[in-house]
Amino acid sequence: MVAVEVVSESRDVSLITALFEYLPPVQIFHVRPSIGASDAHTLVTVFGSGFVRSTPFYVGTDSGGFGAASFISSSSLRGSVPPGQVGSVLVELRAGDDLVSLDAGAAFSHTLPVHINAVSPSRASTLGGVALTILGAGFSPAVTVSIGAGRAVPSSFASSSLITCTSPASPAGASQVKERVLY
Repeated sequence: MVAVEVVSESRDVSLITALFEYLPPVQIFHVRPSIGASDAHTLVTVFGSGFVRSTPFYVGTDSGGFGAASFISSSSLRGSVPPGQVGSVLVELRAGDDLVSLDAGAAFSHTLPVHINAVSPSRASTLGGVALTILGAGFSPAVTVSIGAGRAVPSSFASSSLITCTSPASPAGASQVKERVLY
């Protein structure tokens, strides 16, 4: 903090003193995760420099609203990117009265929400080892597949609507097939 003095134009030498603070410039380097579903807020960590605890921060995008961000350190904040249209958006940060945008080379991408439509075949031996085809939408290389008791199984991303994997060994009975996006 530095003192700011204003001297009256009259010949009296009366001084009015107030405090003023110089802050480092705020910069955004990248956001993790850099992808999220288009239909929901995505919790992100914003990495950059010049973050000061006393400054109110808000995270948003060039296409939508802003929400409060939490100060973690001088180089990271936590906030959420609002839902938006499928595609890339620039993450923006309101730091007090300043608006700072993420470098265009490190944009955030909204993706289709992930969901499963069908698994083929729908039955397999308890010994496992059966090739499965999972049909759905919103798949990406960041999607993992779990069958049954939450065990992730090796899977191969083929397209945004197709994943293949091999069934694990399991006791007899119905098992849920779940997808999880690792943003």
